[in-house]
Parts: sequence; C-alpha cells; structure tokens
Amino acid sequence: MKTTAIILARTNSTRLPNKVRIKIGGKTIIEHIVNRLNSINIFDDIILATTRRREDIHLVNLVNDLNIKVFRGSEENVLKRFYDAAKCVDAKVIARINGDCPFFSRKGLIKNIKTHKTNNYDYTYNKSITGIVGGYPLGTGTEVISIETLEKLEKTVKDTKMREHITLYILLNKTYFKIAKVTAPENLQDNKLKLTLDTKEDLILIKKIFDKLYSKDSIITLEKIFELFKKEPDLRKINSIKDEKFLSFFKKTNF
Repeated sequence: MKTTAIILARTNSTRLPNKVRIKIGGKTIIEHIVNRLNSINIFDDIILATTRRREDIHLVNLVNDLNIKVFRGSEENVLKRFYDAAKCVDAKVIARINGDCPFFSRKGLIKNIKTHKTNNYDYTYNKSITGIVGGYPLGTGTEVISIETLEKLEKTVKDTKMREHITLYILLNKTYFKIAKVTAPENLQDNKLKLTLDTKEDLILIKKIFDKLYSKDSIITLEKIFELFKKEPDLRKINSIKDEKFLSFFKKTNF
C-alpha cells in the first residue's frame, strides 16, 4: 500500500513571512522537516505541496536538492492542492505534515500509519489540540488519511474554510467516517506546550531548543525536548498560548 508524506508549505505566512526558509543550525526549517521524514524510512514518496505563486519558486528551488517531489497548486484551496498532490503519485495512504512543524513526533507518525493500515481506517490522528487531554504538544502531532477519504472530501466539502483546513470536516462529522485517535504516551502529553512555528516568539523558542540540543545532521527527539523543559521550565513561557477563544472552540467540539 503506497504510503506518501505530503508537506504543506508556502512562503507568504501573514504572521511570520518566509518562515519555512528560516535557517536554524545551518539548515532551513523545511530541510529539517524533510530530514526528519527521511529518518523514518517508511515512505514511498515525500512531496512538497506548495502554491503556484511566483514567490514560492524559491521554496521549490530549495527542496530540489533534497530528493523529494514537488507539486504546485492552489494557494487558497488547500484541500484540492493536497488531494492533487496525492493523486499525482498514486498515493494510497497519506501523512499530512505541516511546513511549520519541525518537531513532529516520529514515533507518533509511525504508530499512526501502522494503526491506520492495520485497521483500514478512513482517518487516523494524534494531532495535538491545545487544551485537550491526551494529545501531543501543539505542532508535534500528525494525521493520516486514505486516498478514498480524501477523494470523498474533495467531492463533498464546499465550504471555503473547511477546504482550507482539509480534515476539519471529518472531525466535525465523525459519524460518517471510521476514525482512530491515537493517544500520546503519558510522558509526552502536554496540552499547553506549543512547538509550532507561527510567531516571532515561537521562533525564539525553537532557536533556543536547537542551540541546546542540535548537532550537525542530528534529529532532535520529542523526548529530549521534554527533558530540556524539565531542566529549564521557563522556556515554555516564551510562547505560551493565551487565545481562550481558540481553546474553547476545540473543547466544545470534543476533538
């Protein structure tokens, strides 16, 4: 069963423009993500799914040397871009990787894929939702979806906002899908920790993590990050989440 990782990334982020091209530890964020995926050795293909915007050619040129495929599609219709990228390599099981998540859990992703394939699920996730018990820290969870389910979404979902978020429709209509939610190991559960790159504060924290844990071509594990935060608890204050409206939405929807 052909398994593909699709990295969703573009350069015109509103809060932190060009964030995927920021260099930390001698490599760009997108390079760190690709290296992290390659270290798992489980994928038939790794694809960067970016936009047709002229500016994103710089991102395309950057990954040309990383031995991965590139698909360029709609900027706003992310669902179609994701679906078309999967179809172009005839993928059957697809892992969604966001281009602003350099610390996604490798073990969690492997478990997601194995769970998904073994039980023939439509959608499998351990995606971290801030404020929800049992999840990975925000930015370290992952999602896996079957091509049949992705095709169903492409045909069914009309709402622009739903298409932007790809799998939100599934989570809001659980009765129509066979879903697996994989809980994080207890030692890696933290629903108040943010390890995604969205803001300048996030960048400060990620740089500090790399400064303290990274050596050339190494992979920083989630376990090492947790050990670091135990030693230096003040680090988590750098980018603490204060959006109560955001938290309230996810609590009410019982993700």
